[in-house]
Amino acid sequence: MEKRQASDEKASPSRTPAKEFFQTETDLQTIMGYTHMLEQFYPDKVIQICRQHHEAAFYVSKNCKEFWGIAAKRMKFLTMSEYLDLIHPEDIASMSGVQRLMDEHSAGYDPSQLRFTLIYRMKGPDGQYHAIEDEKVVIKTSSGNYAHFCTYTKTAEKVTATLDVYQLFNSKKVRIKRYILRDRQEDFSAREMDIIKLIDKGFSNAEISDQLSLSIFTVKNHKQRLFRKTHVKNTMELLRFARPKNIV
Repeated sequence: MEKRQASDEKASPSRTPAKEFFQTETDLQTIMGYTHMLEQFYPDKVIQICRQHHEAAFYVSKNCKEFWGIAAKRMKFLTMSEYLDLIHPEDIASMSGVQRLMDEHSAGYDPSQLRFTLIYRMKGPDGQYHAIEDEKVVIKTSSGNYAHFCTYTKTAEKVTATLDVYQLFNSKKVRIKRYILRDRQEDFSAREMDIIKLIDKGFSNAEISDQLSLSIFTVKNHKQRLFRKTHVKNTMELLRFARPKNIV
């Protein structure tokens, strides 16, 4: 664990105490120039100017119709409520605290050196929900300000409602944190929760058996059910699932 923490610290972007210097770009022509640059670099992605940061400069690439079944001209006038209605109800409920997590990671950092990638389900032209990857991209403009974008692409990822935090390190994206946002605690029985907590403390099957007055066979069965529920293969992956969700 200490080695992993040291590695993460090494990969962490340098902090800048003067957060107030991270000013949002307001010049529309400048923002649109970077928007078209992203469209050329990522023709398979939907490029959208972030509504949260640029209320007066909304733009979404024309290929959004293939993605959501809604023309770009119509997307411009969608209310935030209508936009959120495109997201799967389970996923949107799970992402209620995602802005707080991004703010915590961004505090004091140059935003152009970070990437936040959300995976969740959105309704497509066929009326069905599809997993999409929503990457938050921030570009430092020629004026020294920052332009904020969302880039969307479809993904085969099966675990939705996740947030990955990346740093641009030596011209490469390095993942420094993953959050599984979906609240699955209600899927766990009280006994399964006990077992997860004891696994986190380093207890063996025999020790868990003694602690909970269960047979080793029953402990092993509980663990196998936990693996199936969380789509993991071993106890290390189970703990990686549980820790970001404060289950342990």
